[in-house]
Amino acid sequence: MEKLTITEALSEVNLIKKKVGAKQQKVLGALVRPAHTKDLYESDGGSKKMIESEAQAINDLNRRLAKIRSAISDANLSNEITLGEDTRTIHDWLTWKREIVNSQIHFTKSVHTTVKNMMDKIAKEPQVYVNEEGKQSLVQAVPNVDMAYWVRQEEILNEKLEQLDGKLSLKNATINISL
Repeated sequence: MEKLTITEALSEVNLIKKKVGAKQQKVLGALVRPAHTKDLYESDGGSKKMIESEAQAINDLNRRLAKIRSAISDANLSNEITLGEDTRTIHDWLTWKREIVNSQIHFTKSVHTTVKNMMDKIAKEPQVYVNEEGKQSLVQAVPNVDMAYWVRQEEILNEKLEQLDGKLSLKNATINISL
């Protein structure tokens, strides 16, 4: 049974993808040739044999790729990372990183920006209204959120993301998978 670190496995994944792409291009380039030209692969048994051989090699590489991805997935489901008081599986952290955190960061920025823009607009373009006593008064804005909280949330998310990247690199370099 072969053992690799996740870092080594991910490197192999990239290499496999390049090899598959090159083999696919080789096959595509040899699918048809004019009858009057020489078969470029004649010395190796001909284009048909080369295409069959390359197709088999592509299938073998894809099986290896799937096996590596499956082993990485198993490792990600069974190993945890703790950031602050939050412990999750690597799989869950990767999901958070890919699908959640950017939306959260964007939302926290939007809260801050929207409140600031509204406050600035009211300050630059004062509006008046008639109050209960019939007198004109300036419209004043009242934020319904604690701005410092939202700014801090954005900072916390960015810090957590940086910490996660470091911990993922360390885990990828130390967790072994079996193929």
